[in-house]
Amino acid sequence: MAKVILVGADHHNGLGLVRSFWMHSIKPEGIIVGKNASKGFLRHSKYWDKLWFATDEQEALNILLKQKYTDKPVLIPYSDGAAQMIDLNLNELSKRYLCPSIGGKQGEIARLMDKLEQTKLAKQLGLQTLACETVDIAHPRITLPLPLIIKPIVSAQGKKADIRICLTLQELQESLQFYAQNGYQQALAQVYLSDFTEYVLTGALFKNQMSFTIVQHIRQWPMGRGSGSFSRFCIEKEVLQYSQTALESLLNFGYQGPIDMEFFKDANGQFYLNEINWRSSGRNFVSLYDGVHSAYFYYCSLTNNHLPTDEPLLNTKEGFSMNEATDFRYVVFGKLSFLQWNKDRCNTQSFALWYHKDLKPTFARYMELIWKCIKGKNKA
Repeated sequence: MAKVILVGADHHNGLGLVRSFWMHSIKPEGIIVGKNASKGFLRHSKYWDKLWFATDEQEALNILLKQKYTDKPVLIPYSDGAAQMIDLNLNELSKRYLCPSIGGKQGEIARLMDKLEQTKLAKQLGLQTLACETVDIAHPRITLPLPLIIKPIVSAQGKKADIRICLTLQELQESLQFYAQNGYQQALAQVYLSDFTEYVLTGALFKNQMSFTIVQHIRQWPMGRGSGSFSRFCIEKEVLQYSQTALESLLNFGYQGPIDMEFFKDANGQFYLNEINWRSSGRNFVSLYDGVHSAYFYYCSLTNNHLPTDEPLLNTKEGFSMNEATDFRYVVFGKLSFLQWNKDRCNTQSFALWYHKDLKPTFARYMELIWKCIKGKNKA
């Protein structure tokens, strides 16, 4: 059986993946990227077959190019930096590995990490997006009306925590100053909906097929602009139909690989595509509960293995998911009572970290966060 290599940062994205593959009797190899990757929590999972540590994506590339395998392993990126690195070196890597791509064209995924380019793609595919424009941070000129959301223009070159919601001119000026102080040369200004529902799709596209789970955010951290920390599984017909239409368009466009897709629904029921991340999602841990192992199904497709007949391609289960380490910050910073948070936790079926069969990385991550709180390094 061909190997699978997971590439990304010291993050729960990788933890959900390694556990999902282990459930199918496959122990992945992994390259964990980051300055302190060798000391992080992800290395503690007992389901790794082999691990390398790389300080950055260039070192990760060098590791990949040094390996020799009889059969081509499947590469699955679970961070934007890893997805970008694989795509920008697709011509060379595809000689040795089975890689995600858009029609096998090197650089196409990297090009479409630019959110403005994604807006153009969405228009080409007949999908609605919110109005946006590029902002030159040194000489900002914005024509869109307030309220606005300011975000990094390329996910691989920015942080989700740097997203800013600007309801007033003063907030906009402060946000642009923040971007300048943090080394950004460009940003994206986008119309902000004050009344909307946000969804995230985690899945994969392969050989004219799709597999996915959708969650609807209940809470995010940082509040209103960060990653979903407490969500419910969404199986409403209209949301599924929108998702299938969007993914069919991407399949026809030529994309095969793991995918993370964010979209909104406004108060009038209109859907807007917000962002596509061409990698395995931070929500991939939901597969441990709902049985929709999209990354594994993608692996089976590439390696010509039959898809499991007893596992669903699309989620039909209701319930809740929680990134408990992130969501607990609502309690730490006084935004939610412990009693309410614990009630939500007790109603949750799917956790980013907690998995009773693989608790070593769970406790390692919990201790990291407790230590940060004690040292006062965790910022709201």
